[in-house]
Amino acid sequence: INKGYDINWFVLGEGQERINLSSLIEKLNLSNSFYLLGSKENPYPYMKMCDIYVQTSIFEGLGLTVIEASYLNKPIVSTNFPTVFEIITDNKTGLIAEMTAESIALKIEKLLINKELGATFSNNLAQQDNYDKEETLTRFYSLLNN
Repeated sequence: INKGYDINWFVLGEGQERINLSSLIEKLNLSNSFYLLGSKENPYPYMKMCDIYVQTSIFEGLGLTVIEASYLNKPIVSTNFPTVFEIITDNKTGLIAEMTAESIALKIEKLLINKELGATFSNNLAQQDNYDKEETLTRFYSLLNN
């Protein structure tokens, strides 16, 4: 935002950092750009409208939301939690960042500057064999239902 990018950042979900994030957003006068929406029963409308999907988790068991974003062919920036490497190929279907604010910001900026790169990632995701994603989701939902 300080560099002139027009950003609307929607944060879905709840966590221990919500109060700190809310205070920081107010302190930095970013309430017109950053929105803490809490948990949503249906996150897909937000995922569909995003230009870049960003996953900043330290740990994800399966990385389900990253898989869902890949189904929607969204350019993805994710931290390097262990299972993300099974979902994203760095610099082919998304960008994988170190778990620092600086690294995440640089990866996001790379996609903001280079729209063609995001389009390439989207095309690569669309052409990717969905068998592995479908198999992973099937196993995950099977575990939930049993």
